[in-house]
Amino acid sequence: MRRNEGFSLLEMILALFLSTGFLLAFFVLLREFQWGCADLALMIERDQNLQLFPLLVPRLLLASGNNRWNQGWEGLSESNGRVSSNSDMDGPEGFPDGALQNSFESIVLQHSGTDLQIKSGSSSFQPALKNISDLSSSGTLPSFSFTVEASTGLPVRKTRRILSDAVRLDLYLWNYRSNLFAEAP
Repeated sequence: MRRNEGFSLLEMILALFLSTGFLLAFFVLLREFQWGCADLALMIERDQNLQLFPLLVPRLLLASGNNRWNQGWEGLSESNGRVSSNSDMDGPEGFPDGALQNSFESIVLQHSGTDLQIKSGSSSFQPALKNISDLSSSGTLPSFSFTVEASTGLPVRKTRRILSDAVRLDLYLWNYRSNLFAEAP
């Protein structure tokens, strides 16, 4: 009676090649999964920025132009990728005072590099949304339109391109007038 002493050399080589092939296939699939997740994260971040823009901008700009009677400032203006909004909402006694000193009475939005930045009053610009590739505005007051384009920031591995998408926001500034009150200040 012959005892089984183990595997033959041919069986060992075959087992080594098969296990190496399975491991290689597993790591290739893992790499593809990781790249897919990274691409998906880039596109989700881009889409989040596009979805936040229509929520953020109207809250900041809907009061534009209030109480500008006999004042030297415009309610809403656009130049060189900058949108400026001025609105005299409150003074020391609770009524408009003609000065733009309180928070959010003077707001500036600008596209700088890959960021959309916001500034209130005399403060410095702060980033609000990133990977913004373009900000444009148009319209005749009290109607105003914004178009913002966001990109993935990095090329997506499958297409080897930076993917962009845009959203348009139409605002009607229903309160855009020289003075909210009938009397002169």
